[in-house]
Amino acid sequence: MTSNELFTSVHTLISTYPCPQSLKTSLLAYLHDILLQTRPNDPDALRIAASWELDVAEGEEQVELRR
Repeated sequence: MTSNELFTSVHTLISTYPCPQSLKTSLLAYLHDILLQTRPNDPDALRIAASWELDVAEGEEQVELRR
């Protein structure tokens, strides 16, 4: 399993685990930060981080992120 696959698996686990939304949001934000800190120059990691941001964004914010 690659590092990117590990980050994706942990993201999926946190996203689907039944816990309070505030905890889920905090954990996902922390995971996002760790991904960008540990793999700042990896194009696949940057793509993963961007897709996570799009998953969280809504409406007009999502349109801005896609630009």
